[in-house]
Amino acid sequence: MTTTIHDIARACGLNASTVSRALNSDPRIREKTRERILQCARDMNYRPNLAARNLASGRTNSVWLILPHVFSPLEQAQSTHLSRFVREKGLNLLIAIYDGEPDIYERLLRQLEMKLADGAFILPPYQRTGRGAPVIKRLYSNRFPLIFLDRTPELPGVPSVTMVTDNATAVKRLADACLAKGAEALLPCFPVSNSASRERRNGLKGYPRIQKITTEKRVAILASSSEEVLNRLPELRRKHPGTIFSAGVFDYWREDRNELESIAVISQNFENMAANGVETLMKMLNEPEAPLPREIRSPAMTPEFLA
Repeated sequence: MTTTIHDIARACGLNASTVSRALNSDPRIREKTRERILQCARDMNYRPNLAARNLASGRTNSVWLILPHVFSPLEQAQSTHLSRFVREKGLNLLIAIYDGEPDIYERLLRQLEMKLADGAFILPPYQRTGRGAPVIKRLYSNRFPLIFLDRTPELPGVPSVTMVTDNATAVKRLADACLAKGAEALLPCFPVSNSASRERRNGLKGYPRIQKITTEKRVAILASSSEEVLNRLPELRRKHPGTIFSAGVFDYWREDRNELESIAVISQNFENMAANGVETLMKMLNEPEAPLPREIRSPAMTPEFLA
């Protein structure tokens, strides 16, 4: 038979409300009384009914992190830092993966409407898409704490709260590092598929030594990822066999060097992004009527060259 707080109350000669306060660390309960109740609970093998407690409080004490996948260091870093900061707030971080599938992404968003979590962090799809817009709009209208990471979901007419990097400063630092390393020209390869890539592309507008067709002997290819560099490299080498290429990318390089002269990597400050995100989520959770922020930017870091 399951032990209840009423069983503990009878065993201790106390009322159930006193037992409940002691089990929930209410400061109004004297320490000696609390210890007696806790010991009695242990002796009677008491297990709290968390489902009932959550139903009464309206809280699940859990936060979701919704990811496209967990293959890259970007997702792994976000997960690690968020888990630590969320845990420090006494909450649990649960990870849900949508594998880049729009239908799964929308289904997870609809489950948030069912209050299966107290809040959520989301890395939205890499490609610009309108999927999930009505659900996201309803979640914000109902003051559900929802925070996007790394890139804005870009849904017309739908406000969003986003933790991002100062991409304009970051891409300039990456360009300067490549030029200082000996590049004579820069070739940006940032698609317009998501907000982060566009910010990086726009950050180089008017920048010196930008070339669409490379004629110099040393050219640095700038991109968001190593994959984007290596996808362009065969065609560039075929068209410009006398050019020596280097690369500048964001976050990590996990491919072969592919005979690139040098590779610069500028990491994003995911720890700062996660810290800002958790603090913002807690404010949204505890002050639901407060005005929503739109973007909180983490400072750009310093590029490093691969050995």
